[in-house]
Amino acid sequence: MQKSKVAYGQKAPFSIAEVEAIRASRALAESTRDRALFELALSSALRSSDLLTLSVADVTNGTGDVLELARARQRKTRKPVRFNITSKAQAALKVHIESAQLAAEDYLFTAVNRRLKRPLTSQAFRDLVRTWADAAGHRDTSRFAGHSTRRTLAVAMYNKTRDVAAVSKVLGHSSLRHTADYLGVSDEAALAIARDCAL
Repeated sequence: MQKSKVAYGQKAPFSIAEVEAIRASRALAESTRDRALFELALSSALRSSDLLTLSVADVTNGTGDVLELARARQRKTRKPVRFNITSKAQAALKVHIESAQLAAEDYLFTAVNRRLKRPLTSQAFRDLVRTWADAAGHRDTSRFAGHSTRRTLAVAMYNKTRDVAAVSKVLGHSSLRHTADYLGVSDEAALAIARDCAL
């Protein structure tokens, strides 16, 4: 299967094997918050600005059960986007919410000092992602940042389906061209797919 290229300035995604290595690493074993953040970041493909400002109420129903499908308003576009919460993310969120004793109005992911009641910063999230990249075996973790988790699902979806429109919808993009650029799909790659589908 052909890998998507990382365009200049874009942050690298994690491969499926790297995701599994991170899940098995000490980087997630020691913090329910970090495991929940990792799993939700992968399953939702939200931008870090949207992910980090989610509250408990955004991902749970009235009885406190973690949802399979949730909705957020994108800060960048101001448009709503629906996102999946996989079973792994649901389980990790449940453990995190219970162990941290979070209330419905609390941010899901806060700094270690929860008394401040502020969401985790983008810089702190970037540092976590780089810790995960290190756990996946990358020597140069500077190619990774918060956006890497968003690109991980997008690239995995594209590699599996070649459906740019579906990826665009999940990412909340308004343009297929933007999604193709985001995925690093060149004109040559698109033509190669067309050749493979020749009638």
